[in-house]
Amino acid sequence: MTNTTPTADGRALRLDTAPGRYVLPLADCTADRADEVGGKAKGLGALMGHGLQVPDGFAITVGAYREVVEAAGLEPQIARLLAEGAPDPETSAAIIALFADIVIPDAVATEILAGLDRLPDGPVAVRSSAIAEDTAEASFAGQQDTYLWIEGPDAVLDAVVRCWASLFTSQAIGYRRRFDIAPGDVAMAVVVQQMVPAEAAGVTMTLEPVTGDTSQIYVESAFGLGEGVVKGDVETDRAWLDKATLDVLEREIGSQEKAHLFHEGHVQLVVLPVGKGAEPSLDDATLHTVGDLARRIEQHFGQAMDIEWAVDAAGTVHLLQARPETVWANRAAAPDWREPNTMNDAAGDTATWTTTNAAEAIPGVQTPLGKSLMGPGGEYGFRNAFYALGALSKAETAIPTKTDEQLLGIFFGRAALNLNVLCSWGDRIPGTSGRAMAEGVFSHVPVGYVESPQRRYYPRVAAKIGAPFFTYPGRVRKDRHAVEAFWRDAQQQLVDADMATAVRLLLAGRDATHESFIGHITLVMGVIQPSYDLLDSLATSVGLSGQALMSGHGGHEETAVLDDVWAAAEGRLTLDEFLLRHGHHGTNEGDVSVTVWREDPEPVRRLIESYRKKGIAPSATAGDRSHDREAAEKQFLAALPAPKRVMGRLALRMASKYMPMRGVGKVAFLQGIDVVRAAARRIGTLLVADGVLDTVDDAFFLTIDELEAGVGPDARAIVAERRALHAYYLTIDVPVVWRGRPEPATVEFDPDAEMVTGTGASPGVVEGIARVVTDPATAEIAEGEILVATCTDPSWASLMFLSAGLIADIGGVMSHTAVVAREMSIPCVVNTKIAMHAIKDGDRVRMDGSTGQIQIVERA
Repeated sequence: MTNTTPTADGRALRLDTAPGRYVLPLADCTADRADEVGGKAKGLGALMGHGLQVPDGFAITVGAYREVVEAAGLEPQIARLLAEGAPDPETSAAIIALFADIVIPDAVATEILAGLDRLPDGPVAVRSSAIAEDTAEASFAGQQDTYLWIEGPDAVLDAVVRCWASLFTSQAIGYRRRFDIAPGDVAMAVVVQQMVPAEAAGVTMTLEPVTGDTSQIYVESAFGLGEGVVKGDVETDRAWLDKATLDVLEREIGSQEKAHLFHEGHVQLVVLPVGKGAEPSLDDATLHTVGDLARRIEQHFGQAMDIEWAVDAAGTVHLLQARPETVWANRAAAPDWREPNTMNDAAGDTATWTTTNAAEAIPGVQTPLGKSLMGPGGEYGFRNAFYALGALSKAETAIPTKTDEQLLGIFFGRAALNLNVLCSWGDRIPGTSGRAMAEGVFSHVPVGYVESPQRRYYPRVAAKIGAPFFTYPGRVRKDRHAVEAFWRDAQQQLVDADMATAVRLLLAGRDATHESFIGHITLVMGVIQPSYDLLDSLATSVGLSGQALMSGHGGHEETAVLDDVWAAAEGRLTLDEFLLRHGHHGTNEGDVSVTVWREDPEPVRRLIESYRKKGIAPSATAGDRSHDREAAEKQFLAALPAPKRVMGRLALRMASKYMPMRGVGKVAFLQGIDVVRAAARRIGTLLVADGVLDTVDDAFFLTIDELEAGVGPDARAIVAERRALHAYYLTIDVPVVWRGRPEPATVEFDPDAEMVTGTGASPGVVEGIARVVTDPATAEIAEGEILVATCTDPSWASLMFLSAGLIADIGGVMSHTAVVAREMSIPCVVNTKIAMHAIKDGDRVRMDGSTGQIQIVERA
């Protein structure tokens, strides 16, 4: 039986309803045909073979893809672009553009539309099914595209071409290179299935994804289509089931505001009715059904599985995909992630560690290169700073071999400070104690700590502790200028540097970073922090806040960035000139492996445009801030008892002189880090050209010593192993404070709490809508909203400029967040620890930047 169908380009295709060369019903997509239909179709075929509920559909074979690509003459062009070695995003854009004008030959299009004609009327999902997908070595899930609710022959053919093109997304190209999959071994099959009008959808894993516990089944679900769960752009419900009994071990109900639904002609994020998102997306019976199906599927396949499904209005669970779980399946052959390695220090049983404040200077999960730079550098900096203060002898500046005797450790990639060591040093300083230092800076003291003043060190400390006030401001400024000149020169040299030059600059960048750490830490701990403590204690003694006395001085490195953004917005500074000054900045800039502004200036362009639209310079209120501070100073001096006014005037002079210097040393070590970053990427480029590494950023998974010594033939295997560990460390978190070796932890907070408490860092009371942001590059904030973040750096400038208030989980009163807030007269609370979890995007909050109190006035 045949019929015809017209297409948008005027062809009348003759449809033969019998399966042909290019199309196979899903039921025929058996394991022996995996090379023709890809992993997704094979998994669906297997589910059908076991009699499970799968939406009807068909697979468009790899043969169709190869014929279309060959007919269009794309193969040599794709091979050439992949071989040129351009950055993955550029290569991807060029290859995808080749697919834009493809016309599917009649022979292929006829069979696709015949397969479509055999399905019941209604929308379909068009889903990629790459032949390299979901091997035992890796999961390629999410690397290619899916198109939902496609209706009509022309729309289906267009979606098929777009699926083929998505075989060459930037992520897919890089991922395949990492697993050494040759370009010729890559092709695309496509699955076309009846669309399930899902009331709810989700994913299920037949093990606990964080711990790998195979006795559990993990279920994550949301209202609407499964796009929200996969993309992570909606709040989800989570449940953990006992695999043997299917009893619910734990269940979390999210507060879902939006869902992916078919609305006004296409799938989009739609606001749910009030109260709907607070209900469970799955009732108990459906959750039990999902768990039972997952258990049966694991039994059929004989291994842990990752399953996608959707529930229709009648409550029927439709299976959309089943693939082998690959993360824990591969970990059996990998090193124990708990053991010491290039991203994880060995910890004993006695030391108490905290990530408080350490995560601001050393953010994120460190790569091996990052740990080899920041671990010794931080230790070296702290020890020499305390030597400058007289608390340590010269011999004690040497880094101990045992982790429990070091001040700085890296655990599962996270930086942490040893409170036992800090307290032992603090007990040597007259006028303070280890307890006071630990509580004041880190809000924690070691387990079992007993204060024990070490008076024999007092004379040496007394003789040296004042010296940093006279020597380190000048020393740090001199270092700042020297490192900036070195940074600029190194960037020029590294553009076309050979291996010897790149390694030389890598080591020079490391040394510059370490030396800048000494100056910065000594200045902060020996000069800036005591100046702040003196002023704050005097202000507190007369019932005032020290915060009001610390803004309006000007001259901060942090606010200089904002002023230059404004200059660029007004056309007084070119983008190149801006990057020459500030190109070392970027999101999580203290992590050597990230991309900074000089490498990708697009965030700067957005910053400039946001300032141009606002039309108000950051410095517009500088006069008001200065006036307010002067008024606060008069009130402060008038409130002090006469005998303390001399000390009060001294404290004010110290604040005006030293507070703006906090960012000076930080810029120096950030520029040193950026030299290491640029050198590592140049070394990576050379090693890729030599065929030693697969991607430029593989260099970050080798240590500085390894790059200096020369990379051996086993580099690929070493990098792959470390990448796997790093990827796992990204999925877990560590406690804020712990003793011994840390265990993976979740943030504990009361989801119904109406109050969050932190440290007041910039005075003022403001109420507004909370905007919870994890990535400043993609976030948007309306003027007058309150920004909630883990911490900030200069890449957050545009969001901070528009914000009515700032809330940060980490950081102190001298952090970047706090300094910028005070200079912009924005109320600020830092060190909340839980705000990113306890405050939901869209909540209305009232915050007090003096007391550190944040009230959740109304839930979104």
